[in-house]
Amino acid sequence: MKSTFNRIKLFLLIVFVHFLGSAQDNYLPLYTQYNADNPLLISSAYAGIGSYMKFRLNGSSQWIGVENAPATHTLTTDFRVGNQSGVGLVIYNDQNGYTSQHGARFGFAHHLTLDPFFEQYLSFGISYQYDGFNVDTSEIGGMFLDTYRGGENSHNFEVSALYRRGDFFMSVAVANLLPRDISVDDEQLIKAPNQLTSYGVFTGYSSRKRNQSFVVEPSVFFQYFPSDKRSVTDLHLKIRWRKTKSYSYVGVSSRVLNEQFGNPLFVAPMFGMKKGNLFLAYSYQINTNTIFNYSSGSHQITLGLDIKQKPSACKCTY
Repeated sequence: MKSTFNRIKLFLLIVFVHFLGSAQDNYLPLYTQYNADNPLLISSAYAGIGSYMKFRLNGSSQWIGVENAPATHTLTTDFRVGNQSGVGLVIYNDQNGYTSQHGARFGFAHHLTLDPFFEQYLSFGISYQYDGFNVDTSEIGGMFLDTYRGGENSHNFEVSALYRRGDFFMSVAVANLLPRDISVDDEQLIKAPNQLTSYGVFTGYSSRKRNQSFVVEPSVFFQYFPSDKRSVTDLHLKIRWRKTKSYSYVGVSSRVLNEQFGNPLFVAPMFGMKKGNLFLAYSYQINTNTIFNYSSGSHQITLGLDIKQKPSACKCTY
């Protein structure tokens, strides 16, 4: 009985890792962390925009009630360098049962003014990224090896651009520019694809009247994976109240597989607030797919610290 159970566990692990390998074209596990005023997670072109040196620490715990469910932690920081440039750093760790993924991304961005009267700005970003992937089956034993530990490291690059005009924005990012060949099993039982490029587009608009503190912010994030033609769309709506040196927001986010657009994977109510230099955000992703039979949803919390920088001489970083 125990041997049969071990075989079942190992089979499920192989299926899962095979799926994860094909999904690893998204080097950074993304949920809705970037909604916590942290777009650096999806585009290095945002580095250095704003009057603050920003720190964001995010924790995501998925599938509440499921043992060894995925958990992801990210730490990001970015700040302006000079008047028109910025640097950013993203560090993450993702744990999922017998598999784990970790990495870092260091990016640089430069910002240009196209038209100061119409507030048109164009930013370009480039980043280097490191990713590590590990499989631990030491507790399974059975079919192939009593103890096996597999791991892979990879290095890659991302390029991005950001266009802003008034309250409208659109960013485009291309991640994993270089091909990789990742073998998770030393007997070549599981092998991830070598072409892991992904394309992301993030666009939105802030609807408000000038000098008005009440703001409605709809936005969309689209991501496409050419290796297997998959694509996902995140739909967001925020309502924000601004005050002097502080703000708060409430909103909702939803993710859909575009092949099944009428069946969202989750719906996530969210709220956030900034008071002085401190930032706090929370969202709860309510599962709407088949995992709902086992878990109602996932928690996500973000803590932040903003440190005031010397004002820039260029409005392109405002």
